[in-house]
Amino acid sequence: MEFRYQQNNQVYPVRVIERGEYEEVVIDGRHYRVRAKRVDESTLDLWIDGDFTRVRHASDGNRRWVALEGATHQATLERHRRATRNAGDAENTLAAEMPGQIVAVAVAEGDAVQRGALLVLMEAMKMELRVIAPHDGTIDKVLVATGEAVERGQTLIEMALQ
Repeated sequence: MEFRYQQNNQVYPVRVIERGEYEEVVIDGRHYRVRAKRVDESTLDLWIDGDFTRVRHASDGNRRWVALEGATHQATLERHRRATRNAGDAENTLAAEMPGQIVAVAVAEGDAVQRGALLVLMEAMKMELRVIAPHDGTIDKVLVATGEAVERGQTLIEMALQ
Protein backbone atom coordinates (compact mmCIF):
# COMPACT_ATOMS: atom_id res chain seq x y z
CA MET A 1 0.00 0.00 0.00
CA GLU A 2 1.33 3.43 -0.89
CA PHE A 3 0.13 6.90 0.04
CA ARG A 4 1.46 10.32 0.99
CA TYR A 5 1.13 12.35 4.17
CA GLN A 6 1.50 16.10 4.34
CA GLN A 7 2.66 17.64 7.59
CA ASN A 8 3.04 21.41 7.60
CA ASN A 9 4.32 22.11 4.07
CA GLN A 10 6.28 18.87 3.69
CA VAL A 11 4.87 15.84 1.80
CA TYR A 12 6.14 12.41 2.85
CA PRO A 13 5.74 9.31 0.67
CA VAL A 14 4.74 6.27 2.75
CA ARG A 15 4.82 2.62 1.71
CA VAL A 16 3.59 -0.29 3.85
CA ILE A 17 4.70 -3.83 2.95
CA GLU A 18 3.23 -6.82 4.81
CA ARG A 19 5.98 -9.18 5.94
CA GLY A 20 3.97 -11.77 7.90
CA GLU A 21 4.32 -10.97 11.61
CA TYR A 22 5.22 -7.33 10.96
CA GLU A 23 4.95 -4.57 8.38
CA GLU A 24 7.87 -2.83 6.77
CA VAL A 25 7.03 0.87 6.70
CA VAL A 26 9.05 3.14 4.43
CA ILE A 27 8.62 6.85 5.16
CA ASP A 28 10.48 9.27 2.95
CA GLY A 29 13.04 6.56 2.14
CA ARG A 30 13.64 5.45 5.78
CA HIS A 31 12.72 1.83 6.62
CA TYR A 32 11.00 0.78 9.86
CA ARG A 33 9.95 -2.66 11.08
CA VAL A 34 6.54 -2.17 12.74
CA ARG A 35 4.17 -4.43 14.67
CA ALA A 36 0.87 -2.98 15.83
CA LYS A 37 -1.75 -4.20 18.27
CA ARG A 38 -5.06 -2.38 18.65
CA VAL A 39 -5.83 -1.68 22.32
CA ASP A 40 -9.14 0.09 21.66
CA GLU A 41 -10.72 2.26 18.98
CA SER A 42 -8.25 5.12 19.49
CA THR A 43 -5.17 3.42 20.97
CA LEU A 44 -2.44 1.31 19.39
CA ASP A 45 0.52 -0.47 20.93
CA LEU A 46 3.41 -0.20 18.47
CA TRP A 47 6.77 -1.91 18.32
CA ILE A 48 8.93 0.15 15.97
CA ASP A 49 12.28 -1.50 15.26
CA GLY A 50 11.81 -3.42 18.52
CA ASP A 51 11.05 -0.38 20.70
CA PHE A 52 7.59 -0.25 22.32
CA THR A 53 5.37 2.82 22.36
CA ARG A 54 1.66 3.41 22.88
CA VAL A 55 -0.04 5.95 20.62
CA ARG A 56 -3.46 7.54 20.61
CA HIS A 57 -4.93 8.53 17.27
CA ALA A 58 -7.95 10.25 15.77
CA SER A 59 -9.10 11.16 12.30
CA ASP A 60 -11.56 13.44 10.57
CA GLY A 61 -11.82 12.88 6.83
CA ASN A 62 -8.28 12.99 5.51
CA ARG A 63 -6.84 14.69 8.62
CA ARG A 64 -5.01 12.56 11.21
CA TRP A 65 -3.80 13.29 14.72
CA VAL A 66 -1.35 11.08 16.58
CA ALA A 67 -0.30 11.60 20.21
CA LEU A 68 3.19 10.15 20.59
CA GLU A 69 5.67 10.64 23.43
CA GLY A 70 3.88 13.67 24.86
CA ALA A 71 3.43 15.53 21.57
CA THR A 72 0.47 15.63 19.18
CA HIS A 73 1.23 15.51 15.48
CA GLN A 74 -1.26 16.50 12.76
CA ALA A 75 -1.00 15.29 9.19
CA THR A 76 -3.19 15.22 6.09
CA LEU A 77 -3.55 12.10 3.98
CA GLU A 78 -2.99 12.94 0.33
CA ARG A 79 -5.29 10.61 -1.52
CA HIS A 80 -4.19 9.06 -4.79
CA ARG A 81 -6.48 9.86 -7.68
CA ARG A 82 -7.79 6.83 -9.47
CA ALA A 83 -7.34 6.47 -13.19
CA THR A 84 -10.23 7.90 -15.17
CA ARG A 85 -12.39 5.24 -16.77
CA ASN A 86 -15.32 5.29 -19.14
CA ALA A 87 -18.64 5.06 -17.30
CA GLY A 88 -19.20 1.58 -18.74
CA ASP A 89 -15.77 0.36 -17.67
CA ALA A 90 -16.25 1.58 -14.08
CA GLU A 91 -19.27 -0.68 -13.65
CA ASN A 92 -17.54 -3.65 -15.28
CA THR A 93 -14.34 -3.53 -13.22
CA LEU A 94 -14.70 -4.15 -9.48
CA ALA A 95 -11.77 -3.10 -7.33
CA ALA A 96 -10.86 -3.35 -3.64
CA GLU A 97 -11.90 -0.22 -1.75
CA MET A 98 -9.21 -0.81 0.88
CA PRO A 99 -6.35 -3.21 1.50
CA GLY A 100 -7.39 -6.54 2.92
CA GLN A 101 -7.49 -10.29 2.50
CA ILE A 102 -9.81 -12.34 0.30
CA VAL A 103 -11.93 -14.63 2.48
CA ALA A 104 -14.00 -16.20 -0.31
CA VAL A 105 -14.57 -15.97 -4.04
CA ALA A 106 -18.20 -16.85 -4.79
CA VAL A 107 -18.05 -16.86 -8.61
CA ALA A 108 -16.01 -18.30 -11.47
CA GLU A 109 -15.23 -17.03 -14.94
CA GLY A 110 -18.24 -17.51 -17.23
CA ASP A 111 -20.82 -17.43 -14.40
CA ALA A 112 -23.99 -15.42 -15.03
CA VAL A 113 -24.84 -13.21 -12.03
CA GLN A 114 -27.71 -10.95 -11.08
CA ARG A 115 -27.42 -7.46 -9.65
CA GLY A 116 -26.69 -7.68 -5.90
CA ALA A 117 -25.12 -11.16 -6.04
CA LEU A 118 -22.10 -11.73 -3.77
CA LEU A 119 -18.93 -11.97 -5.86
CA VAL A 120 -16.09 -11.69 -3.34
CA LEU A 121 -15.91 -11.60 0.46
CA MET A 122 -13.01 -9.62 1.93
CA GLU A 123 -11.70 -8.90 5.41
CA ALA A 124 -10.16 -5.50 6.04
CA MET A 125 -9.35 -3.95 9.41
CA LYS A 126 -11.34 -6.69 11.17
CA MET A 127 -14.42 -5.86 9.05
CA GLU A 128 -16.16 -8.09 6.54
CA LEU A 129 -16.58 -6.41 3.15
CA ARG A 130 -18.93 -7.81 0.51
CA VAL A 131 -18.19 -7.08 -3.15
CA ILE A 132 -21.48 -7.41 -5.00
CA ALA A 133 -22.52 -7.31 -8.66
CA PRO A 134 -23.54 -3.76 -9.65
CA HIS A 135 -25.73 -5.11 -12.48
CA ASP A 136 -26.80 -8.34 -14.18
CA GLY A 137 -23.91 -9.75 -16.17
CA THR A 138 -21.36 -12.44 -16.85
CA ILE A 139 -18.05 -12.83 -15.02
CA ASP A 140 -15.24 -12.26 -17.54
CA LYS A 141 -12.24 -12.54 -15.20
CA VAL A 142 -11.65 -13.46 -11.58
CA LEU A 143 -8.32 -11.88 -10.66
CA VAL A 144 -8.04 -12.98 -7.00
CA ALA A 145 -8.09 -16.18 -4.96
CA THR A 146 -9.11 -17.07 -1.42
CA GLY A 147 -6.37 -16.15 1.06
CA GLU A 148 -4.76 -13.56 -1.21
CA ALA A 149 -3.82 -10.15 0.19
CA VAL A 150 -5.01 -7.25 -1.97
CA GLU A 151 -4.20 -3.54 -2.14
CA ARG A 152 -6.63 -0.65 -2.35
CA GLY A 153 -7.67 -0.13 -5.96
CA GLN A 154 -6.57 -3.62 -7.07
CA THR A 155 -8.98 -5.11 -9.61
CA LEU A 156 -10.81 -8.15 -8.19
CA ILE A 157 -13.42 -8.99 -10.85
CA GLU A 158 -14.13 -7.98 -14.42
CA MET A 159 -17.65 -8.55 -15.69
CA ALA A 160 -19.70 -7.87 -18.83
CA LEU A 161 -23.26 -6.59 -19.09
CA GLN A 162 -25.88 -9.18 -19.94
